Amino acid sequence: MTAEQEKRVKELKRELECWREEVLALNSVLAWEKHWYPWLLIGISTTLFTFLWYLDMSVLSTVAVACLVVTAVDYLGPIARTSICARDSWSGAKERQLEDVCRALARTEHQVLSCWKSRQSIKAAWPHLYVVVEVIGLACLAYIGYTVNNMFLSYLLVTTALMLPGLKHSGFLCKLSSDVKTTFSSSIKMKKN
Repeated sequence: MTAEQEKRVKELKRELECWREEVLALNSVLAWEKHWYPWLLIGISTTLFTFLWYLDMSVLSTVAVACLVVTAVDYLGPIARTSICARDSWSGAKERQLEDVCRALARTEHQVLSCWKSRQSIKAAWPHLYVVVEVIGLACLAYIGYTVNNMFLSYLLVTTALMLPGLKHSGFLCKLSSDVKTTFSSSIKMKKN
């Protein structure tokens, strides 16, 4: 990691100091450290979206309720943790786990920023190609949004986002990308012959 990324890791550790136990528990669930965690994530997502579908709230009401829940958790979380967890339960192993989580977050943040910079450089180098690709991509997204229920699309997006860390941690994404690359390269070789 670069010095800038190490600095970001230290900043993240400082920012997450109040929530370190919760961060480790959330990381454990998102990384699928137990075989039933993926099903738990899907169940939570399905229950949440079924509840939202049943209530049929407006967007403003949904945002307000979500902000209320976040505020309540932000206020009550540390209070509940001090009464449940012992102060001396934090160990060196947990500190290393927290640092690993912060490193992963810093890496992900760096990857997102580098993708954005790549997009900007493509925009500067090939503006016409950029516009064509953006227009086609956004038109496809608009068509999908028009034909498929918004609640279902949101459900798929949130569930996929919840599953991605576990898929990456288990190595499934690397295997899938290598299989796609192999298939793509072999199909190109077959076309050349």
